Amino acid sequence: MIKGFRFLVLTVLILSACQSNFDTGTNIEAERKPMANDAREKPEAFIDQSLKLMYPNIGPYDLKIEQNHFATDFKIGGNHFKVKFDKNGDWVRSEVGIRFKKRIPEKIRNTVNTSDYADWFLADKTLIESPAKKMYKLEFQKGEEEWDVYFDTQGVVIKKDKEIKKTINR
Repeated sequence: MIKGFRFLVLTVLILSACQSNFDTGTNIEAERKPMANDAREKPEAFIDQSLKLMYPNIGPYDLKIEQNHFATDFKIGGNHFKVKFDKNGDWVRSEVGIRFKKRIPEKIRNTVNTSDYADWFLADKTLIESPAKKMYKLEFQKGEEEWDVYFDTQGVVIKKDKEIKKTINR
């Protein structure tokens, strides 16, 4: 009886630890757009306020101070976020890796399913947000060919970038 109970407790603990690796349905979009740092508060403090406003479930994060901007990356619910701010602490851009195809808006999935990319391998999915717009970048691969295709929220293709992978055999 005690061995069975220990096994049950151990199983629950392991599953709980693994839960953070799964997409738990966490909102991947910024919940609110932060205001501009018009009061010129200390950028680091303003960024902290902005991140908590945008992503209320954010945990610990490291803020990297670059020459002309600030950047951070963190995880929430198994989703990887990268957020960039300018030198004043104003939000510039957020990118979040989308783990599951079902998290891509239906209008975009419908566009893909009726496009030339319907039978291509979908290698990467990213939501990109800025103060001015929201778009999705999908990376398609077929053989040596790779395309990054950008969609607006309505499923309209905004831009395409082609990359040819070259391998050197020696």
